[in-house]
Amino acid sequence: AGGFGAAAATSGFGAGMTTGRMGRQPSYASFDDEPPLLEELGINLPQIWRKTTQVLLPMRVSAAVLEDGDLCGPIAFLLAFGSLLLLAGKMYFGVLYGWSVVGTMAVYSVLSLLAGKGDAVDFYTCTSLVGYCMLPLLAPAALALLIPHGAVLNTVALGAATWGAGVGSSHFCTIVKPFAGQRALVAAPLALLYAAFTTLIVF
Repeated sequence: AGGFGAAAATSGFGAGMTTGRMGRQPSYASFDDEPPLLEELGINLPQIWRKTTQVLLPMRVSAAVLEDGDLCGPIAFLLAFGSLLLLAGKMYFGVLYGWSVVGTMAVYSVLSLLAGKGDAVDFYTCTSLVGYCMLPLLAPAALALLIPHGAVLNTVALGAATWGAGVGSSHFCTIVKPFAGQRALVAAPLALLYAAFTTLIVF
């Protein structure tokens, strides 16, 4: 009887903890101890907002914010751009993804050649800035849903591409000092990339 009681005592569960089979360690995990879902996914909404405002208001620039390689904002803008095109009857998500990848790699290669050794911009920073600076393209994409294609839409699309390239080149010159006197060369590949995106809107 004593042996049976000892065996029952050792096989029971302790208060306040759980044990699994095969000798696993006790688990004290609680939902209250887990971090928020956005934090687990690496999504920093205040940082995304700060970087977005620096695209819309480029006179208030922080190099520390610009150097952050956040990709959540660019992905959100790309999805929004594709969704606006979809509302216009254009299914271009695959095209947007392909052009974004190839275009970003081309911009990164050009900027690396311009900067030289030791001053090249980080790839994630480059990808993040290229993605954030496509934000102005959402304006003509949304406008295309309200007005017919024509001179007005073409002008707005051209202005958006110019704005994105201008702001992007300014931001790159801020974080990479050798670019300070080469802003036009930095803006050129960005302008070509954003101009390619505007063709999806106007045609």
